[in-house]
Amino acid sequence: MPSPFDAIDVATQATIDGIFGEGIRIRPQVGDDYSGGNDPDRPVREGVRATVAISHMAPPTDYSGSLRNGAALVTFASEIWIDATAYAALGFELKRGDWIELTDPKRGSPPPRHIVASVHPGDNGDVQVLLG
Repeated sequence: MPSPFDAIDVATQATIDGIFGEGIRIRPQVGDDYSGGNDPDRPVREGVRATVAISHMAPPTDYSGSLRNGAALVTFASEIWIDATAYAALGFELKRGDWIELTDPKRGSPPPRHIVASVHPGDNGDVQVLLG
């Protein structure tokens, strides 16, 4: 028997997706550090919705007392959250190295591409995907 909270969770996830969600394209990949390509066993998924948090790079660090500049620094992780029901509907698990493209027009063209670093089931009815 389903929990009465399941219906509340579905409604809440739909509201969150409607307000904060944006379109993504998932491109599963195979290979390693030296070769790769599209995974023939896991098809590309279009029209998936996710809540997206992309970290921006800070300006280059400065070394006091020297003319040497450091590298730009990312201070927070970039990540997306996919509703557990939508994640299950993919029909496969996301893996490290898969590509996530942000397809909303506000992101520009070509769509920005990020690489899956890790995938974690959330405790709020969603799946957290850390991006590299």
